[in-house]
Amino acid sequence: MNTQQHLKKQNDVIRQEATKVIEDVVKLTKHLRAAGLEKAEVVGNEIQHTLLDQVDHLDQQRQLLWKKTEKIGRAAHKSVKSQPYFYIGGAFGIGFILGKILSRDTPLDQPM
Repeated sequence: MNTQQHLKKQNDVIRQEATKVIEDVVKLTKHLRAAGLEKAEVVGNEIQHTLLDQVDHLDQQRQLLWKKTEKIGRAAHKSVKSQPYFYIGGAFGIGFILGKILSRDTPLDQPM
């Protein structure tokens, strides 16, 4: 076997091995891509479930606060309805005092 034939044979072997390596890299890349997509889907599902749980919790808290607000509003309405003149007088007194304080020419921290 002469040198040219030997080199040609080695060149063919190298090409076959290179082709095999390329095929293996393509298979590995496809496998890694599939594994990455699978992992991304798992992580996405976990995030989605966590967010849905948090939304449910926030909705429960909102409903609880709404019930408490309604209860306080009904109690205030009942109290004002039972003693309207008391609350009108209190509002008038607070308004009068605030009006006097805010209409003063001197600041509050200086003596009169």
